[in-house]
Amino acid sequence: MFRISIAWFVVVALIPWSTKLAGAQEPVAKPWRLSYTDNTQAGGGLTKVEFYETRQEAEAAKALCVLANDGSRGLDPSAALPYTNIRIDQVAPTEWQSHLADNVKEAKEAVDKAKEIKEKGLATLAKGRKLGDTLREYRKALERVMSHVKQLRSTLVSMTGTIERGTFEQINRTIEDFNQQAEDYNERVTSPRTVLQLQRENGGRIIGPREFPTIETLDTVGPDELKGTLADDGGASLLAGKKGRANFAGSEMPVQFHHDGTITFGGESNPIRGHFVESGNRVTIVTETFEYRGTIDGNTISGTRRRRGGSGQEPFSISWGTPSAAGVWRQPPAFTVGGDGRLYRMDYRITLRAGGTGVYEAWGYLPKITSNFKWKQEGDRVFFDCGPNAVGTRWYRLEGDKLIDEDDPDPKTTMTRSAR
Repeated sequence: MFRISIAWFVVVALIPWSTKLAGAQEPVAKPWRLSYTDNTQAGGGLTKVEFYETRQEAEAAKALCVLANDGSRGLDPSAALPYTNIRIDQVAPTEWQSHLADNVKEAKEAVDKAKEIKEKGLATLAKGRKLGDTLREYRKALERVMSHVKQLRSTLVSMTGTIERGTFEQINRTIEDFNQQAEDYNERVTSPRTVLQLQRENGGRIIGPREFPTIETLDTVGPDELKGTLADDGGASLLAGKKGRANFAGSEMPVQFHHDGTITFGGESNPIRGHFVESGNRVTIVTETFEYRGTIDGNTISGTRRRRGGSGQEPFSISWGTPSAAGVWRQPPAFTVGGDGRLYRMDYRITLRAGGTGVYEAWGYLPKITSNFKWKQEGDRVFFDCGPNAVGTRWYRLEGDKLIDEDDPDPKTTMTRSAR
């Protein structure tokens, strides 16, 4: 019994390794197909297909499944087998591409099914359905999506030869769709409102993360991860070759989108590297630390970024051509003579945040003043919306590191970009 337990442990460790061997080369190079039903993944009963160069490799992978079943029987004869319907056959050279297309379709259908379950479940809450039941069903659907998407991602990474950019972007788009659903679920189960409602549904018992754990998100695939060669897209990218400025967390740094799908933030001495994936006017950027999701609008990307592995989000923007006005600005200080004959100073700071909100601060000989306002940028013109009839509601012109009041271009009212 002890020896069987060790064998079972080894097999479980090796199964993911065998899956990695299943990546596609050119279609003719992997003519042997191993198919089986995987009952170990979340959702259970998923059909898996792997392709191998030789029958011997396929037989070796099949033997791992059989060994896993034998180990399971030894530990608990009544337990369901982890792998069933195991078979090997030879396929036509073009069947690999068809299989990949089917995988993409199945993953997308699973994502759409999860969305449908969530929307129908939430719509019936008013009719007496419990929120907990909807969240459990939603989670089960997302776990099934995750199994599809993980297999799809592994396949893309291990492919060799030429990889069509359309296929590459379609798979990344499916990963993004899953991530958005997973983040939606995570936000719902961790919100105070949900926790309170679940507590009421369960007679006052506190429902914790053990019963509703969060779901991990998956990284999109960067061009640098591919074993194969990404086909030239014929200049379809909206971002490749662009140089601009990124604004987030009150700071600004240069950014460059490269033609190979990679991106660099910062200067040449210590750049932050990552990759970007476009889907229409949507873009996802992934670095070692952050994941950015935004929408392309003209010469600007606006959206949110989150720390990988974290839950909080903050706005960001990237602009090229005319630089973004987002950042910190200072007006020249004002001086006045007080009743005691002494000279007093007043300082001013204006913070324009990515996303269109701003903060005006003034401090010195008067108590500190803070007010919020909205702003927008149209080319080199910037509009401050401080409210109807407010003195600060006006247009400014962006010239390098200066914001100049169009109605009163006096140096005393001109703002200069500042580090803080």
